[in-house]
Amino acid sequence: MKILINGIGSKFGGSAADFINIIWSFTDLAKDDEYFIYASRALAKEFDGLPENFHILSSAFAEANWIFRFLFDQVVIPLFIASKGIKVFIGFFNFAVFISPVKQVIRITNDLCFSGIALRRAKFLNAAYFARVTMLRYLIVLSIKKADRVIFLSNALKADVARYFKKDIPAEKCLVSYNGINEGRFAIEESLSDELKQKMSPVSGKNPFYILYPAYYYFHKNFDTLFKALPDFKRSIHGKFKLVLTIYIDKALGGSYGWDNAVKLMEDLSIAEDIIFLGNIPYSKMHLIYKACQMVVFPSSTEACPNPLLEAMFHGLPIVASDIPAHKELCQNAALYFKVFDPQDLAQKLALVAKDKELYNRFAKEGKNRCSRFSWRVHAEKLYHAIEN
Repeated sequence: MKILINGIGSKFGGSAADFINIIWSFTDLAKDDEYFIYASRALAKEFDGLPENFHILSSAFAEANWIFRFLFDQVVIPLFIASKGIKVFIGFFNFAVFISPVKQVIRITNDLCFSGIALRRAKFLNAAYFARVTMLRYLIVLSIKKADRVIFLSNALKADVARYFKKDIPAEKCLVSYNGINEGRFAIEESLSDELKQKMSPVSGKNPFYILYPAYYYFHKNFDTLFKALPDFKRSIHGKFKLVLTIYIDKALGGSYGWDNAVKLMEDLSIAEDIIFLGNIPYSKMHLIYKACQMVVFPSSTEACPNPLLEAMFHGLPIVASDIPAHKELCQNAALYFKVFDPQDLAQKLALVAKDKELYNRFAKEGKNRCSRFSWRVHAEKLYHAIEN
């Protein structure tokens, strides 16, 4: 069977991790099938060594902007399907082919277009961005209607999406399948590069308490609340700490929400010296950053199924996360939750875990037990069975 997978929309972050792990998981499932995979040029090297029945394709046209991406999905993809005799199409990130000559399965990953909290903040922050999100939501809803099977990354995401349908999405059409953990990659024994070691090394004295927030800078990542919590947290622990961020201080993604605002906030709060900016860390090296830290904080205001929470649990790191449904669904008792836009509550919860060794160890243990429920192999199997059926 010939299968076409469109993952052209993934370049970095959690979506890239999803795409890389699931494609590699497919290699063990059906060795007689032939896969044609559209991937961004940024990820091409991640697929070196795939079996001969996997063909990696790219399109500069599709990567130009979201309008070109839409034209690529609706014009180029159907022509490719016809020319290659494709039997099944998989839309990896939210979009179906509206006039498809074959059966299709899509994964819904974008909660930004459906979360009430995110939409209210987007409307307040940037009218143009809000209009774009509204258009994308319309296209995703239409994609769900056109698809034969739909995979949601969490029940929380499914519930948010369902609010935009007059009737329930047919149950036989839907499947919830969580992201997984790459245990093989995370088990590799490596050392930090000299550059990263230098960034993570204390200036003097003993090592500080490292708190990791592995996220790119977008408005829904709620950096403002995190930054505002740091002064109170620092006073409460009477000791050294460092917030470790996987972004650059001089640039950020997500032009709809200015990075200049965050830089000014850091200056106003006098917290710049408490933050380490690592820059973009390749997925293949992220496990080294987890191992170098003592806690993960995740203040996002909306998420579907954030990989960093699963990875933090795997590494035995306690988690302090915002109290949104997706976080509670994934972590359950393996995290301590704070009110999503309350910096004082966040500071208190961070200090509670940092100062209470018994509580710290309890969350670490709960996380290790909880993470065994998440597997890329299982996710890939569910996706493949959706294709078969």
